[in-house]
Amino acid sequence: MLKPYFKKYFFHYVFGLLALVIVDIIQLRIPVITGVITDGLEQGTMDQSELFNLMGWLLAIGISITILRFAWRNLIFGTARKVEYELRNDFFEHLETLSTSFFNKRKTGDLMAYATNDLNSIRMLVGPGVLMVLDTFVLTTIVVYQMIKTTDLSLTLFAVIPMPVIALASLLLGKVIRNRYDKKQEAFAYLSDIVQENISGIRVIKAFVQEGFEMMQFDKVNRDNYNKNMKVVKIQALMFPLAMLITGVSITITLGYGGRLTMLGTISLGEFVAFIQYIMMLIWPMIAFGWFINIYSQGMASVARYNEILTTVSEIHEYSDTKSDDVIVSGSSTNPKAKSDDVTVSASSTNPKADNKGVHKTSEKNWPVSSGDIILDQLTFRYPDTETDVLEDISLHIKAGEHVGIVGRTGSGKTTLVNLLLRIFEAPTGAIKIDNKIIKEWNIKELRKSMGYVPQDNFLFSDTIKNNIGFGLDEFSQEEIEKAAMSVDVHDNIMEFEDNYETVIGERGVTLSGGQKQRVSIARALIKNTPVLILDDAVSAVDTKTEEQILNHLQKVRKNKTTITIAHRISTVQHSDRIYVLDEGKLVEFGNHIELLAQEGIYYGMVMKQQLEKSIAESE
Repeated sequence: MLKPYFKKYFFHYVFGLLALVIVDIIQLRIPVITGVITDGLEQGTMDQSELFNLMGWLLAIGISITILRFAWRNLIFGTARKVEYELRNDFFEHLETLSTSFFNKRKTGDLMAYATNDLNSIRMLVGPGVLMVLDTFVLTTIVVYQMIKTTDLSLTLFAVIPMPVIALASLLLGKVIRNRYDKKQEAFAYLSDIVQENISGIRVIKAFVQEGFEMMQFDKVNRDNYNKNMKVVKIQALMFPLAMLITGVSITITLGYGGRLTMLGTISLGEFVAFIQYIMMLIWPMIAFGWFINIYSQGMASVARYNEILTTVSEIHEYSDTKSDDVIVSGSSTNPKAKSDDVTVSASSTNPKADNKGVHKTSEKNWPVSSGDIILDQLTFRYPDTETDVLEDISLHIKAGEHVGIVGRTGSGKTTLVNLLLRIFEAPTGAIKIDNKIIKEWNIKELRKSMGYVPQDNFLFSDTIKNNIGFGLDEFSQEEIEKAAMSVDVHDNIMEFEDNYETVIGERGVTLSGGQKQRVSIARALIKNTPVLILDDAVSAVDTKTEEQILNHLQKVRKNKTTITIAHRISTVQHSDRIYVLDEGKLVEFGNHIELLAQEGIYYGMVMKQQLEKSIAESE
C-alpha cells in the first residue's frame, strides 16, 4: 500500500537519509577531537593556538550538524506529512467510490478512526520510523567501528555485549504491542461512533430523558477505551527504562574495564574519554530501536487496516463497453438487512461548499439521458443471501415526458425500484432500459447526473441554503437559486432568516423544519432541470395547501419531462398520467386516478381510508 508513496518521494528520502548519514559520520569527529584535547592538556603538549584551532573545528562541526539536521528533518518528516496528506485524500476519494452496503456494515466512528489515529500511526511509520531504523543501523555500525579502530577491541566487545538484549526484548515486546494496538484502535472506533451517534441524536435523547442512561453507556465504552490504551502505554513505558538500564550496564562495564586499561597504560586518558563519548552516542540507537519497534508495530497494524479498506471494491461498477472521460463509480449493490425505504442518495458529485458565482444554463444542458423513456421488463430483484424477492416480475413502460405515480404500502418495494433506476442497487441484466439502452451500459456518473432525486431522508449539508440548493450544479446564479426556491414555496421562509440565502444551516439541516428541509431538497433537484425527476415521498412533511402549490408548479416546469413520484398520500399522485400500485413487491394495479377508482382494488381502499382519516381530523 505504501510502495507508491515511497516511489513518488524516493529522492526526498534519499537526500534526507543522505544528510542523516553525513551527520552521523561527522559527529564521530567530536570524540576524537575531545580525546586529542584531553591528551594534549594532560601531557602539556598543546599550545593555545592549537587549542583554539580544535575548538574552531568543534564549532564548525556543530554548525554543520545543525544545518544538516534541519535538512533531514524537513525532508523526512515533511515528506511523511505529504504522504499523510495524500493518503487521507486517497482514502476519502476511495470511500466515495464504495457502495452503500459498505457503509451499512461500517460505522462512522470506525471510519473516523482510520482517518485520525490510524493515519497518524502510518505517518509515524513513514517519517520517524524510517529515520530511526536507518539511524540505528548506520550510527551503531560506524560508532562500533570507530571504537574498535581508535580505542581497543576487547573494551568494545565488553561494552556492546548488552546491546543484543535490547534488540531481542524490543522484538518480543513489539508483537505484544501490535496485538494490543489493534484492540486499542477498535475501542477508539467504537468510542468515536458512540460520541457521533449521541451528538446527532441529542434531541431524541433529551426528549426521552435518557441523558443518564447514555452517560452510563458512554462511561462503559470510555473505560474500555482507557483500559486498552493503558495496556499499550504500559508496554511502551517498559521499553524506555529497559533501554536505559541496559545502557547503564554498558556504561558501568566501560568505566570499570576501560578505567583499568587506562591505569595500565593500554589506552590513554584521551582515548578513554573519547570512548565514553562513543558509548553515550550509542544510547540513542539503542533507545531508537525500541521506539522503532513500537512505531513499526503500530504502523503496520494501521497499514493492514487501511489496506483492507483500500482494497474493497464497489459491487456497482462500470462495464467494459461503458466509456466516459470522467467516471466516478459509486452506489450500492446489496445489503440483505437494509430497509429499502431508508436508502439515501445524493443527487450530485460536486462540493456544496464551492464558491459558485457563475451562471449555469440548465435549460441548455446536453444530458446523456435525453428523453427519459424507461422500460422495466419482468424485473425481479432480491438481496443476496436472502430467499425472498423484494420485487417480482415487474413490467411497465414509463414513456418519455410522462408524470407517473407509484403507491403502495410500506415495504412494498417502491424505493427499491427507484434505487434500481439510479443503480444504487444492480438490477438483473436486461430488466431495465433507459432510452432503449440497458441500464448497465450507461456510465454511472452520466446516468445519475441525468436524474434529479429527492430522497425520503432529506439530507442537507452544514452549509448555506444557497449552496445546498445549488449542490447539483458546478455553477449557478442567485437568480436561479431564488427561482428554484420560489417554485417550491420556500423563498419567503428563507428571506425571514437574518442572512437569507447565506444562512448556514446546522448539521443535516437541523435548524430547518421538516417541511422546509423537504422543500429545499426539492429545489435542489429542480434546479438541475434533468430529463428524469424522482420524488420519493418528497412532500410528506408539508401541508396540503403547500403540497398543491408545489405539485401545480411541477406540472408546469416538468412538462414533457419524465417525473416519477412515490407517495403515501393519494393527493400527491392523483393527477399523474399513470399510477402504479405495488403490493408485496408485485405490480397489482395501474391506470390513472379515475381508472383505478373504478377497479375498486387496493388503490380504491387507500383512497377511502385516507378520506375517512381526513374527515375525522376535520371533525376534531
